[in-house]
Parts: sequence; structure tokens; C-alpha cells
Amino acid sequence: MNKKVIKSMLIFAGIVFLISFLITILRTKEKEEQATQAINQEVNLMKYLLKEQSIKLSDENIKDITIEQDYFKDFKYYIEKSKKIEKVEFKEILTGYSDDIKFSTDCNYIKIVKGKETQYFDIEDEQTKELESLIDKATNTSFDTIKKINDIKEVQISYKNKQKQIVNIKEFNDKIHKKANISQYNASKLIDEVKDNFDINIKLDNYEIYAKTLGKTGLGIYYKDYTAYYEIDDSLYNYLCDVLFVSKSNNESDEIGYEWVQTIKIQDKINEIEEELEGELKDELVRYLFREIKEPVEFKDYEFERYHLKLKGESKEQEMIIYENHIKIKDKYYKIKGADLIVDSVINNI
Repeated sequence: MNKKVIKSMLIFAGIVFLISFLITILRTKEKEEQATQAINQEVNLMKYLLKEQSIKLSDENIKDITIEQDYFKDFKYYIEKSKKIEKVEFKEILTGYSDDIKFSTDCNYIKIVKGKETQYFDIEDEQTKELESLIDKATNTSFDTIKKINDIKEVQISYKNKQKQIVNIKEFNDKIHKKANISQYNASKLIDEVKDNFDINIKLDNYEIYAKTLGKTGLGIYYKDYTAYYEIDDSLYNYLCDVLFVSKSNNESDEIGYEWVQTIKIQDKINEIEEELEGELKDELVRYLFREIKEPVEFKDYEFERYHLKLKGESKEQEMIIYENHIKIKDKYYKIKGADLIVDSVINNI
């Protein structure tokens, strides 16, 4: 055979082999990419759960308790690094759900169900104890716990040397209206300010929860070593006063004169940050800062100007300067312990 022909055939065969080889590689790569894509496109139910904005929890004691937002953020933190595993059997101690997803856990494993899809995850060992503690606190100090009227068996209230059992639990329950969560710092201010409060013992099927009024508009819920604080309206306080024949003149807050405020513009002079409060945050600052204003004092202490406040209403404005432990209104100074911390605690909730 002619050498040129043989050479041409070899070259042709080489080209065919190379093309085939390249096609095979491309097809293999395409299949691998498709497989990878299929895996990546597989519904990861953990991601769905982490995107939820609200969930309800149930265990052997409580049913359908809405977990507070701060606790829900911590709950997500403890489970977000969990590894997907094959099906595993475990005792489903806690169950939870949102609009379209369900889950159960024993704090070691978590099963997540969405529609017909079920997946299992292994929770990191170092997160287990923290998760158990969080769930215990979140479920038993949730405001929702004392609103589960069908689960409450008995309510005992006391004030100083007076004590009484609530006969109409539904009526008692209807008087409790949550407005917002309260930070521990603001709760401590209420506790220091109001010495005489109502003690409330709430008995459920297998355990008890202790609550305490903090003035007219605060409520602490206590379970074991856990505590949560809430701002409520004054209907519970007034109701308890009527039940135990206690004067309602106690614990009056000095908010008079600031009901015209619609927004509060805050300038952080140290960090050079500006914020504007309205709605519940504005109301919270009015309650916790301005009720502390008593008689003017002589200002001799050296303190940093921490915040500048501008209060705005429809036809009125007022400016204030917040120092560490004083507040300046017009040309007068008023002593307020931790004035800057009060403002800081409110704007940190933004």
C-alpha cells in the first residue's frame, strides 16, 4: 500500500480517535455536571427551615407555642451546620411547624418534612446542650405559653399579704395583651422602680410557670432559671387591682406631656450614626427615658454628650442632649442614671 495512503489513513484514524475521545470527555463531563446539578437542585429542606420567619413548637407539656424571634434566631444558629444523613430512628421529643414545613428533633437529630419529601440531619455534638437549653427556655417563657387558655389549670395571684385564686381563667387571660419584648436592662429599671408587684402562679398539666407584673406595663415570665420580659398594656394591672382590691394609684409613670411625639431622631455623637424611631420603639423610649425626669439638678459632672434627640410632632419639636447619666432639656439638666444605656438599649432593637 502506498505510504502516503497509509499515512493519510493513520492521520484520519488519529483525528477520528481524538474527536471520539473529546466527545466522550465532553459527554462524561456533561453527565457529571448534570449529576452534580441534580444533587445541587435536590431540595435541601434545612435551607427551607432556615428561611422561615416564624415557627410553633410542641412537646409533652406545651402545644403550638410561638417561639420568640430572638430565640428563633438562636435556634437557626444551632441547627444550620447540621449534616444531611440517611434515615435515622430517634425519639421525637420536640415537634415544630410553620406554614408549609414540619420538623421534629431530639436535639441530636432533626427530621424535616415538606410535602412528600423527608430529610434527616445530624446536629453537631457541640450544639446539643445549648439547643436543649434554648428550647426549654423558649417554650416555657414564651408569651404564648400563658395565652394557651385551654392548657391552664389554675391561676393564683398575690400582692403583699393578699392572695386569691382566679375563678374565671378566661377573663384573666383576656386581660393580657403583649406589645413588645423588653430587654433585661429595661426590665431591671422597672424592677428597681416598682417594689410592690403582683405575683402570678400559673399551673399547667405537669408543671408551673411563675409570672410577675413589673409596674403597670411590664410582665416577667419565669421558669427554672430562665426569664423573659414583656411590655403589656395596663389592662392586666388594672384587673388584678380590682380582684385584690388594690389601689390603682401605685406605679404611675410620668409620661404626661410627651403623647404628642410622633418620631424621635437620634444622633449618636460618638459613632456618628443617625437613627429615627417611630411606632413601638418611639413609645418604648418615651416610657423608659422620659418618665425618669424629675426635678432639675445642678450639672457639675464631666460627661460625654452621647446622643442628641429631636422629638417631632405635628406642630411641635423639642431637642434634648443625652449624657451618660443626665439629660438636658432646654437649659435645664435632669439626673437619669444610665440615660445613655436606656437610649442604646432601644436603638439596638432596630
